[in-house]
Amino acid sequence: MKTLNSNENFLAIEEEYSNYNDSKIVIVSVPYEYTVTYGSGTSNAPAAIIKASGYVEFYDDEFDTEICFSKKIATLEPLNITNCYDAEMLTKVENEIDKLLADNKFVVTLGGEHTIATAPIKSHFKKYPSMTLLHFDAHSDLRDEYQGSKYSHASFMSRVAEFFPPDKIVQVGIRAQCIEESNFIKENKINTFYASAIRKGLHGTNWQKKIASMLGNEIYITFDVDYLQTNN
Repeated sequence: MKTLNSNENFLAIEEEYSNYNDSKIVIVSVPYEYTVTYGSGTSNAPAAIIKASGYVEFYDDEFDTEICFSKKIATLEPLNITNCYDAEMLTKVENEIDKLLADNKFVVTLGGEHTIATAPIKSHFKKYPSMTLLHFDAHSDLRDEYQGSKYSHASFMSRVAEFFPPDKIVQVGIRAQCIEESNFIKENKINTFYASAIRKGLHGTNWQKKIASMLGNEIYITFDVDYLQTNN
């Protein structure tokens, strides 16, 4: 596996702590941008995140250690998805993640539009069939299709629900969806914590623990940046 050097990799750490063979953690960049419908630039996100990480402190107070040195983190060269779209792109990503999981790596995938998440979720589910899925997002992304595409960023969770048990999905922060998605959530018993319900206190003041109680020992987390909301 080709990795980025210390001037380009995640956290800008030396080769001693970022070579593939010794690293427990692997960063995979998928600079995909094809079905974006509002702001552009998602293909630039992985490189921007990695560049910014070079200014992050190493120490983790929760674990009382510098994980990047104790576990080591390898950053792979960005996945080449030029002229590769929809199902073909997802298959390419899935095959890559399958290889990494076969090497017993802890895989972090950086996108790219949220469409890409279907592939690593599927790869992890094959290896960890008892896992639960924790989805942080402003949108539920459960439209069967959007603008004529079943592989839209607005439909990725519908594709996930085709192979993943819906009642083992926990969505947090949802504040925008169509009625089709709302009906899908009710009919398939997806655990959805709407932003409005959290703000109104409908889940109580300890809603974070309520979410945690729904998760198993093996959890896949998928996070869309629009989950974050600023108050002006």
